Amino acid sequence: MNKQSLTDADVRLLATSFISPALALSAGIFRVDTYNGGLIVGRNGNADYSGLVFPYFLPDEPCPREYRLRRDNPDLEQKSDGTIKAKAKYLSPPGKGNLLYFVPMTSSEWLTDSTLPICITEGEKKTLALWELSWHGLPDAAPTPSFLPIGLSGVWNWRGTVGKADNEKGQRQDVKGVIPDLDLIKWKGRIVYILFDVNVKTDDSVQAARRELSKELTRRGAVVLFVELPELDSINGVDDLLALKGAGYVCALFDAAHSPEDEKTKRRSQSTVLVDLIEDAELFHTSEGDTYATIPVKGHFETWALKSRGFRDWLSKRYYESESAIPNAQALQDALNTLHGITRHDGAEIDTHIRLASKDGCIWLDLCDEEWRVVKISTEGWKIVSEAPVKFRRTKGMRALPLPVTGDSVSSLRQLVNISDADWPLLISWLVAAFRPGFPFPVLVIHGEQGSAKSTVSKMLRDLIDPNVAPLRSEQRDERDLMLAATNGWVVALDNLSKLPVWLSDALCRLSTGGGFATRTLYENDEETLFMAMRPIILNGIEELTTRSDLLDRSVIIHLPTIPPEKRKPEAEVWKEFEYIRPFILGGLLDSVSHALSTIESVRLEQMPRMADFALWATAAEASMGLNSGACIRALMGNRESANDLALEASPIASTLIEFVQEQGNWKGKSSELLEALNQRASEEVKKQQGWPKRPNLLSGAVKRVAPNLRAIGIDCQVGRTKAGSSITLEYKGKTSSPASLSSPSTEDAFLTESTSDDPREDDDDLEF
Repeated sequence: MNKQSLTDADVRLLATSFISPALALSAGIFRVDTYNGGLIVGRNGNADYSGLVFPYFLPDEPCPREYRLRRDNPDLEQKSDGTIKAKAKYLSPPGKGNLLYFVPMTSSEWLTDSTLPICITEGEKKTLALWELSWHGLPDAAPTPSFLPIGLSGVWNWRGTVGKADNEKGQRQDVKGVIPDLDLIKWKGRIVYILFDVNVKTDDSVQAARRELSKELTRRGAVVLFVELPELDSINGVDDLLALKGAGYVCALFDAAHSPEDEKTKRRSQSTVLVDLIEDAELFHTSEGDTYATIPVKGHFETWALKSRGFRDWLSKRYYESESAIPNAQALQDALNTLHGITRHDGAEIDTHIRLASKDGCIWLDLCDEEWRVVKISTEGWKIVSEAPVKFRRTKGMRALPLPVTGDSVSSLRQLVNISDADWPLLISWLVAAFRPGFPFPVLVIHGEQGSAKSTVSKMLRDLIDPNVAPLRSEQRDERDLMLAATNGWVVALDNLSKLPVWLSDALCRLSTGGGFATRTLYENDEETLFMAMRPIILNGIEELTTRSDLLDRSVIIHLPTIPPEKRKPEAEVWKEFEYIRPFILGGLLDSVSHALSTIESVRLEQMPRMADFALWATAAEASMGLNSGACIRALMGNRESANDLALEASPIASTLIEFVQEQGNWKGKSSELLEALNQRASEEVKKQQGWPKRPNLLSGAVKRVAPNLRAIGIDCQVGRTKAGSSITLEYKGKTSSPASLSSPSTEDAFLTESTSDDPREDDDDLEF
């Protein structure tokens, strides 16, 4: 074995653990390179085994019985919570890890002297640091230390393999038990301190190891006391604490050591006090079983999940105010577990809401400010109130809305949005519809070239409804991520998309009209986590994103023109102006929502289009948005025609099918016969396209998907089933006109009046970014 002397860096490292150079030399610590380190611990892989070696001696024995390596560069692993942790930092030879660590200067007589207290700790460095402490304050000629430190290579390593035995099948297997090293020590009548790291307060496994070791030593006649380390920044073990605070500070912790029974009593009493402190809190659970509390905070009420940081902090603060002490982590967790059970079984069932809710004929908007104020929107107008009849919850990324200001119109947004007059009614209709919880929402799809301010417009729209730390998200990885975004915010905004996978298109359809998603609960085998949501959605991208007819039917598609260089503004200037007028725009939006609430019952359409609830609501609000009667439905029907054209263009069978029906007139037959006819008509290039049906059942599905779009251009499609298989009926009725219009008269102009204001915000020529 090639031993190397300690480097200056090693000496500095040991000094941070209260280990002097003289003690390191006496303990026989030495350095090895990766080759010799691998030899010592019996490894020959590609990992780095360079580091410090701690020899393991039996008292009064001149030669080490084993070695343990502390690696300079251990492997790294990612834990379930996402944090990175060193893996296998300390290594022992295979089968040699369960040995007690005695400082080499330990006398064998001290092991049998029960009048000398023992302190059991974790690891070699902490044992050596305690060795320094054990001589603190004693005369130089003192024959024995004030206590004897002994180390465990791991908190559970006082147990291990103690032999071999035959099992019931006659096979040899390991026998687990208390390691023989414990038999070297006389325990009866001896005071034993157990001093583990700070995580004994939070780690269930470390707590259990300390508890079970205490039971074993008590069974052997020892008097066990626990030494507790304080929770301080950068403190993990007693060696860190000694280096930071000094010997006198740690000696005081030994003086304050307590028995395991005191720990149980202390924890139980803290937990009981914590539970008693929530008398003025309202506990309830949702229909999904999630538990919440509405708590008083600085003159207002807040609602937090029992598992949230917000509730834990409030409860800890309550305890400190009551007891002038800090509750330990285990007592706090015990209290939360108890409160969770009480709330699940005895609490009322009340559903929570995020940002918007509907109750008693009114719409309630959570401003998300520090005072937890809300806006009540009714048929008579809107006002800011301190309490609502619904429970709003907050999530980490939510930001506050500005206090709305009355007296302005939503049309003041027009100066900042790069949009055509034809699309403007659709944009503001979508905004007002996003304030109507409980009804399906259209998907707002924003297209435009580079430089058309797609992302800026998307951020502005979300900031008017549901501001968030991360307002725009990239394409979600899976449906779980999408539903998490929906449950943690009111608006789902996906930015700079290049395409929509089929699963995402289908998931967005469910999310816009109300749908759910179920997945296995993490770390559980037979529990499901359910996500239910219906949300306004914003998508933006350069290319046409919505090509599947089911999503197109739910979409409002807006095209932003490119902004010429001479019209551009610095982004900071744009956002400064937006922040200035945002309270006025919000006030105008709330006015429009109130107006829609008061008029929705009287709105009548000659024929209901797809997303009828949106069409009715937009029509009910259009007068308050500065639009002429019928402007919204005309814009929507024009948008629907464009969407139909897009759906037909995107379908691989549509053009061939349209030509076939126009030539045949009416046709009826099996799906296999239709597929054969279409294959004969289509070119090889068309048939090679992704999505061209290869089997009759795939053709039936493709026809069903575009059937609504074909009907819009006068082709009726019916797909049925017979004993012989699926049948398809096609009937050509000729080009149809727009299917819906308002029963009331209207003008061709979308706007009530032309702008005559001197305010440059209302001048279309000044539309800039």
